[in-house]
Amino acid sequence: MNFIDKINQGNGEALEFGSGGARGRTGYITVDLQDLPAVDICMDAYQALAQMHDNTIEKVYASHFIEHIDDLSEFLREIVRVCKNGATIEFRAPHFSNAWFYSDVTHKTFFGLYSFSYLADDHTGMGRQVPGYARISGLELDNVKLGFGTLKKWFLRYYFRKAQQVIVNSSRFTQELYEDAFTALFPCYDVHYFLRIRK
Repeated sequence: MNFIDKINQGNGEALEFGSGGARGRTGYITVDLQDLPAVDICMDAYQALAQMHDNTIEKVYASHFIEHIDDLSEFLREIVRVCKNGATIEFRAPHFSNAWFYSDVTHKTFFGLYSFSYLADDHTGMGRQVPGYARISGLELDNVKLGFGTLKKWFLRYYFRKAQQVIVNSSRFTQELYEDAFTALFPCYDVHYFLRIRK
């Protein structure tokens, strides 16, 4: 039995997109365009989702993948379609202040603290409200965290940024203050979105 057939049995599988050469999550079925040993479904994400039945997935995870998507809204609509009610989704993407983001010519979309507030019903308690004209029906944003880090070989810089992470993520106020006033001084590495499906 192939992995698409396993998913379509409807037992509530977990999917990881853009896994590359190493799995980010144990027990997740991996989808990637590259044919690597850790990849279960070697296929374009849109093609893989098109073969999956409605209401079959319980968890979705992707780390540094969604910034490569050509049509993020279409991808999210397909995620909502294949996910069961109550399914959880975690996405990590480079923050717009990350200088390395601009070095990768395959990156298509910028991400910040409020990006998924435009795309999902926001339950985070952010002070700044954004328009809902791009919202995807059935998608809820439960939480968002900002990630600070760099290569561990840069010891002092690495631990300084981890301390920043604790301070910035201590409240919605400090998150919003940081993104409004301090991104140019202290760039953020990535942003982590926690979403849920509600049908």
